[in-house]
Amino acid sequence: MKVAYELKNTGFVIGQISQLYAADPVGALKEYVTNAIDAFSEASLQGGKTKACVGVVINKEAGTITVQDNALGMSYDFLSELPRSIGESTRRGVKEMRGEKGFGMLAYCGFGRRADVLTRTVNDNGSYSSLVMGRDELSADVDRLEARVVKSAFDTGTRVSVSGVPRKTIEDYFTPKKLKHSLGETYEPLIRSGEVEIYVGWHGKKERLERVEAPEHK
Repeated sequence: MKVAYELKNTGFVIGQISQLYAADPVGALKEYVTNAIDAFSEASLQGGKTKACVGVVINKEAGTITVQDNALGMSYDFLSELPRSIGESTRRGVKEMRGEKGFGMLAYCGFGRRADVLTRTVNDNGSYSSLVMGRDELSADVDRLEARVVKSAFDTGTRVSVSGVPRKTIEDYFTPKKLKHSLGETYEPLIRSGEVEIYVGWHGKKERLERVEAPEHK
């Protein structure tokens, strides 16, 4: 007789998955960069945008790290299903997709306490879809937001803002120099081919936005 697995303590399981991400903060952040790149792969397959442009902005004083793309975005219905689909990936088995484990929505736990996901598709007339997740919460909040209440509005795409990032975590793992180097190594083939452009920016006395370059090999 075959007996199906069943999760009795969802909170505990989610906590264990989150701890795996905590062991590699930079790897956790890259989950969101990879998701952004995959969003462009999906757009390309649908005959849309073919060049990925991803921005990563660090604010050490505020304790936030934001990842944003300008791909197709996610519909409200799709976004609403994400908290119910941990471990299930629509990308699994698709050759062009790089993120396929289905746990990426929990990656923020590896370096922050809360994630605010804001997304918009071409069909979202005057509104955005919002998903808010907290490390200590067993449920997520999904909502629709009017464009007038959204700061730094954008046409289409997705923005993931992770807050509650400790200052020491940023200093140890997410300085612009370290992050540019790590992203350049991880996404080197895509950067060299021109398929992807990644930018790293940070807030401070001197606000900058610099393009990530592929590493030079001697």
